[in-house]
Amino acid sequence: MGMTIPSRFQPIHFFRRDRSSATFLATDHRLGRNEVVVKISGKTAGRRDADVVERLLWYQGVSHGILSEMLDAGLSRSGDLYSVRAHYGGSEFFSAPSMDRVKSLLSVVDFLYSKGQTHGSIKPTNIFTSGQEIRLADPWLGASSVGDRKCLSEEDVRFTAPEVLAGALLTPDSDLYSIGAVLYRFYSGRDPFEDSDMESLKAKYIWASPRPEQRLPCFTRDR
Repeated sequence: MGMTIPSRFQPIHFFRRDRSSATFLATDHRLGRNEVVVKISGKTAGRRDADVVERLLWYQGVSHGILSEMLDAGLSRSGDLYSVRAHYGGSEFFSAPSMDRVKSLLSVVDFLYSKGQTHGSIKPTNIFTSGQEIRLADPWLGASSVGDRKCLSEEDVRFTAPEVLAGALLTPDSDLYSIGAVLYRFYSGRDPFEDSDMESLKAKYIWASPRPEQRLPCFTRDR
């Protein structure tokens, strides 16, 4: 099924768009904000709306210094899932992944675990800087597995835990794997596996063992 963009949003720039989903910078006429990031996902067969709404309500009400604030979220009249958050600049995490920033990411996983929640989408494009702090944005709001994500991006494959790619549920351990994958890229300068074919790349991430890295991390400490 496809998806539609509600009239409250006036798109400024699309970051990603296909038939069933879109992520874009927009003006939100309902909230009266000129620059927000909107994510819309069309209705899928594997998604239970009751579970989605419960997760949406939790994230709208949560307050944490590292998690980006969700300004609004819900299901549109056509059944599409949408979320609205503040717009941040580009991520500087890879230019200076200090120990304090790593601890901040780990603190988010610990916080979510204490609340019985997961993020489910920890990857470079969802990590932003805001002043001296980092912000982790755009949690996965669909089902508790990636089974209904029919069009996984290359980045999704590279930063999603193997068991989740294979169909298991999201867990705090899978969030920790994603953080480890982010750090692996920074400190090695590459990803564990390469393949021009997406299905083959996915299979490698599910079944193969990465080559051990010899380079030791050298953290700096934020001041």
